[in-house]
Amino acid sequence: AKAIQTGWVSHVLFEPSVGNKIFKNIISKENNIQLLLNTTIKSLRYYTGKWIAELEDSNGGNRTISAPIIIDATELGDIAKMTGVKYDIGMESRNITKEDIAPEQANGIIQDLTYVAVLKDYGKDATIEKPEGYDPLMYACSSINELCTNPSEPDRMWSPDMMITYGKLPNGKYMINWPIEGNDYYLDIIEQSPEERKEALKDAKNFTLGFLYFLQTELGFNTLGLADDEFPTADRLPFIPYHRESRRIHGHVRFTLNHITSPYTQEDALYRTSIAVGDYPVDHHHARY
Repeated sequence: AKAIQTGWVSHVLFEPSVGNKIFKNIISKENNIQLLLNTTIKSLRYYTGKWIAELEDSNGGNRTISAPIIIDATELGDIAKMTGVKYDIGMESRNITKEDIAPEQANGIIQDLTYVAVLKDYGKDATIEKPEGYDPLMYACSSINELCTNPSEPDRMWSPDMMITYGKLPNGKYMINWPIEGNDYYLDIIEQSPEERKEALKDAKNFTLGFLYFLQTELGFNTLGLADDEFPTADRLPFIPYHRESRRIHGHVRFTLNHITSPYTQEDALYRTSIAVGDYPVDHHHARY
C-alpha cells in the first residue's frame, strides 16, 4: 500500500506503536500463548527432559515455568548462554568460515548498534538542549552541507532533505537510523551484566541525541523532536537499541556467505531445505571506525 511507502529504506514503514498494536492483536487471537511483560528469566536448568525457568517480574514477583523446548529470541543470545551452549562473538577467521571476505585471524569486533530515534514534526521549534560533549564535526558528513569537507563515503552522499526521508514514517514521523556518519555507535555490551549494559548504553543514547541536535541546529530540522506518543519511556527513546550482532551459537551447521554465493558446491547442501529467498548485499555497520 502506498500509504506506508513513505521512506526509501524499505517499502514497509510504520510507527513502532502501530507494530505493537499489530503484535498484540495477533497474540490476542491465540488461546495457547501467554504474554508476560516486564519479566526476566533469572535462572534456567534442564531436568528430566524439560527446561525449568525461574522468572521475576518488575514488581519482584516470582514464578516457575517448564517446557520441553525453549527458544532464545533475545537480542544478544542471553538465554543461549544460560543453557551452556558454545558460541562465538566477533569475526571468525577465514580458516573457520572459508569466506574470502573473512579476516585471516579472528577478532572480537562486532557490528555497531544504533539507538534509533523516532521523531515527530511538531510544527514549531523543538530543539533539545545541547547534549554533553556535542561535536558537530562527528556528524558533519551525514549529508551534503557546508560543514562536510572530507566525506568518508563520497559516493553515498545525499542532500539533507533526501537523508531525512530515509526512514520517513506515516503521520509526520521519522525513524532516525542513519548509517553514514549518523547515529551508528560502536559498543560491545554482549558479555556485560544488565547493570553494566544500562550504564554503557547512556553513551549510545547521548550520541543519538547529538545527531538529533545536529539535525535541528545545523540542517534546519528544528521542528522535528522526539515523538511523545511512541514509547512510554522517560527519555522518549526506545526500550532497547537496534543490535546488529550477538552471540552466534555453535549449531549443527554453520551458515556462511558461501552457502549463498555458491550453494551447490558446499559440503552441507542447505539449499535443499531452504524456506525463503532474499536479496541483500553484505551490510556490515562499522564504517565510522
